Amino acid sequence: MSEDIRTSEALHGHVGTDPKVTRTASGSTRVTFRLGVAQRVQNIEGEWVDGTPTYVTVAMYGKSAERTAARIRKGDNLIVAGRLHSFEVTDETNGPRVLKEFRASRVGFDLNITNITPDRPTTAPSANANTGPVPQVANGPATPPAGAAAAAPGMAM
Repeated sequence: MSEDIRTSEALHGHVGTDPKVTRTASGSTRVTFRLGVAQRVQNIEGEWVDGTPTYVTVAMYGKSAERTAARIRKGDNLIVAGRLHSFEVTDETNGPRVLKEFRASRVGFDLNITNITPDRPTTAPSANANTGPVPQVANGPATPPAGAAAAAPGMAM
């Protein structure tokens, strides 16, 4: 039995424009913004620095678009997951042309460079949640609790 796994790509960068909210012909919410993706380059002194960013249009639709538009703004550092999409448009000024946008299915703040406090529900943790302290180990791997699944060979617990 063969199952296809739909892969996605991820980009990280800074929001270069404020989000723009529009509606599709069917009434669904659409949000777009430009994401500046900088490549790391080595300067003449041998230091790694951000190069000139490449900007890509990011688009989201539906409820995800509404939630994203309400939470991001120009300058935020994000990680977006999705797929690059090409489509043809025609207008009176430029005639037919092909545009590309990154259709994001997920957007999140880049926690490597952003301090943020998540909005967590105030409900009690589930009975299956591990709420105890994390075991501290001086040397070697921790012994898993009785009944816990062992890590794959070569993988840390």
